[in-house]
Amino acid sequence: MLNKFRSMNIHLKITLLTSAVLLLGAAVFAVLWIAFGWMDLFYGWLIGGAISLINYGLIILQSYALKNANATAGLQVIGFYLSRYALYAAGLLLAAVLRENGMNYINIFTVFAGYLPVRIVIYVIGIIDRKDVSHV
Repeated sequence: MLNKFRSMNIHLKITLLTSAVLLLGAAVFAVLWIAFGWMDLFYGWLIGGAISLINYGLIILQSYALKNANATAGLQVIGFYLSRYALYAAGLLLAAVLRENGMNYINIFTVFAGYLPVRIVIYVIGIIDRKDVSHV
């Protein structure tokens, strides 16, 4: 099983591990929801995690657009870049606006925390899969 995982495409590895981390976090926040009624933590984590995975997909699409480098690649890259930051801002803004209007359905801090698993998984895979570079 470990050999099969090591032979996977790096994008698939990151997506699978990030999904596992997000599901584990969702399970923890679901327990907190059941035990204490903190549903805003659960929904914030889900919104942040979904936005994080969508943004990772946009990064992959952006890299393919740069690799193919057709006539519209520059505009595509700018569009992907701006849409990624717009999604990040939309998640935080949604949580803030709902909170401001007295509807505590989404916690802004767990939305931000939901943005982090992709980054953490990328760092961990980079450390684990690091090749021996002692000859450099």
